[in-house]
Amino acid sequence: MYDLKIKQSAYKHGYTYDDIINCYRFPIVTRVVSANPTKYLYVGFDMKGTPMEILVNHNGISIVFHAMKLRKEFEKMISGKTR
Repeated sequence: MYDLKIKQSAYKHGYTYDDIINCYRFPIVTRVVSANPTKYLYVGFDMKGTPMEILVNHNGISIVFHAMKLRKEFEKMISGKTR
């Protein structure tokens, strides 16, 4: 459906395929967290509206390898305070 793969490790914290796809497709914020390989932090919401984060490798295809409840240190990203 999308040019996206989800590694098994992304399901470790109980998020579903739909939760991960929702965050990936409709992020509130994206940030580069590593340049080599290129890794992005996506901040968005799961299907219940709970803030979450995913980490994605972008190397020709996007691979989600991490998904969890949004950590406190990133909450400012969804409140409009990005700096």
